[in-house]
Formats: sequence, C-alpha cells, structure tokens
Amino acid sequence: MKKALMVFIVLSLFLLLGLCSCGKSYIGEEYLEYLPVGDGSEFGVRVGEAIALDKIEIPPYHNGKPVTVILESAFKDARASEIVIPDTITTIETGAFYNCRNLLAIHIPASVSKIENMAFFNILITCEALTEGENWGYNWENNCSVLYDVQSSGIENDFFWVKSYSTGEIELILYVGNEQPSNIVKVPSSIQGTSITEVNLYNLGIPKEAVVYLPKELTDVSFDGATFEIVLCEAPSGELDYYKGAIVWDAKMDGENGFDGGLYWAELNNGGVAVLDSLVGARQINIPEQINGRDVTVIAENGFANNEYITEVIIPKTVRKIGTNAFSSCSALVSVYIPSSVEVIERFAFYDSPNLTIYCEATKKQDGWYYLWKARSIDVVWGYKY
Repeated sequence: MKKALMVFIVLSLFLLLGLCSCGKSYIGEEYLEYLPVGDGSEFGVRVGEAIALDKIEIPPYHNGKPVTVILESAFKDARASEIVIPDTITTIETGAFYNCRNLLAIHIPASVSKIENMAFFNILITCEALTEGENWGYNWENNCSVLYDVQSSGIENDFFWVKSYSTGEIELILYVGNEQPSNIVKVPSSIQGTSITEVNLYNLGIPKEAVVYLPKELTDVSFDGATFEIVLCEAPSGELDYYKGAIVWDAKMDGENGFDGGLYWAELNNGGVAVLDSLVGARQINIPEQINGRDVTVIAENGFANNEYITEVIIPKTVRKIGTNAFSSCSALVSVYIPSSVEVIERFAFYDSPNLTIYCEATKKQDGWYYLWKARSIDVVWGYKY
C-alpha cells in the first residue's frame, strides 16, 4: 500500500511539473500574446511586445495550459536572432516566421505535425523529423535550407553546428565568425564534447581569403573544389579530399605565418618553416635557408602548383621534404635545383610542367622519393653541383 502511494505521489509530481513552467522563466515570456485555441484547453502564441527582443523562448505552458499553436503571421517581422520552439507545439500557421531578417536558423521539434504555407522565409531550418511531414504545406519553407534528423543545433567557436537525432553525430554546417581576410579560421574537432564526423568547407561559408586551420583530428575533409589562401593542418600528414590549394602539414597551432621575400610561409611543430607560393609575377625564386630565424625545411603540398609565372626555382640545403603536387602544372617552369638534403618527395611533386628540367645534387633517386615524384617526360640531371 505504501509503495503504491509513493508511486502515485511521484507520478503526480512529474505530471504537475509537466503541466506548468513553475519556477522556470523563458526569455520574452511575459511580452508574448496568448490566445485560446480549439475548445479553450490550449493556447496559440504570437510575438506581441516581444517583437524587439534579440532572443525569444516560447514557453511550453501558459496559465497551466499547453501552448500548441504558433498563430498566423505570429512572428512576422520579429527582430530576434534566436527563437526557440518548445516540444508542445503541434501546428505552425501561415506566415508564422515570415521576414524575420535577423534569424539565422530555427529548430522544429518532432511534436510539430502541421505546418501551413509560407510559414518560414529565407532562413536555415533544422527538423527533428526524418522527412517532411504529410501535413506540411507545399511551400512551407519558402527560400529556406532545410536539414532533417537534427536533435539540436547551436553556434560555437564561430561555427553553426547540428547534431543528428538518430545517430548523435555532429556536423558543421556554416561558418558565422569574423570574415576579415587576415583571420585564421580554426575549425574545431569537437562540439560539446562530441567529435565532429563531417566537415565540408565548401558549404561552411569561409571566405576564400582566409587562412584555414584544421586540428590534428581532422585529416579527411571534403572541400568540393573550394580553395583558400592556405590550409594549415596540425596533423603530420593526411588526405584532404578534392583540394588543390596549398596545404601545410604539421603546422603549429599558435605558430607564426606570413610573407617574407615574396614567399608565404608557416611555422611547423618541429620548429622549421614550410614555404609555399610566391607573389604573382615572380619568376626566379631563390628560396632562403632561413625565414624569421627558422630553417626552411618543407615545400608545402600544392605550394607552387598552377603557377604560370615562375621559370626557375633554387631549393636550399635545409629542405628535407617536397610535398605532393608542389610544382605541378607550372607551365613556364624551366629549371628546378634540388639539393641532396631532400629526403622525401611526395607524389606528382613535378608533373605536367612540359618545359622543365630538374637538376639534382644526388646521383640517383632517393628511397624516400615517391616512384611517381615526377612525370616520365621531365628530364633529370643527376649529380649536379650548384
């Protein structure tokens, strides 16, 4: 008997807590307008005097009754940058969130079964539902991007992220940080303690002038053809899908980078420096042994690729590695001088450069040089002293 009574009390407490928002306040709650709907046992809501607020949290209950409907044109022209819809809402009426100019994104909980036409306009919509509902109007998401299977979302470390409802995985969707060209955009490896499973930099809205930094956990990233000023990777090596721009592996997270002598450079974790590309129009490039007091040890992946101007490159005796595609597709390149200090030359480092002759201080191909380090048509002069 006592056990049954205790269960009844506990269930009653849960029911009581569920039927009201006792002790919890919601941003803008007191400024919103509530109208009875149906038989009067539920409420609909509209913006009212909360129209000027920056954030609005629609409460799940009002006067002990559930808030289930977002009324027609309810939040039209609202100035909020964030509006939170509770999981008591079942219906979103016509034009409910039309022309909310400051609203980046909005989340639709699984409780919503009906959405009328033109309910949303020109925003990013995340839905807990796996697909569009049967009772959602034919044009409910006018000019919107819609993501399904989203449990939660937010902005952290300058990125808008979403978490999958079914798998719990996190995906980065949009870069919303400062877009000054001098910025280094740091892509996080996790959000709220959960590792990021997918990063597509083409869709993130990162400005092409930015220097993009990837932490060591992210070595398999999709770019879909996008190129940036430079990509710095903390990992010592890896594979970045479909990326043809300059990449510096083993880059130091808080290291220095910049231009010196017409070359762009970045500090490495081992204290050395990687160089890549040159100022537009430079023809003869004599790479220095040191930049900013550090030895130049690496020619970056894709570093000078597709350069139409350079005709001659002299690589210093401090360099240990020449990255993938470092000098590929350099149409005007005639001569490159490689010292015996170079231990590693990665694939296609010298490719599709029809006029090129390579002068090597070594007397033969070294063990650390990839077997397709150059195109077969490119001539090599071995044992050259310079």
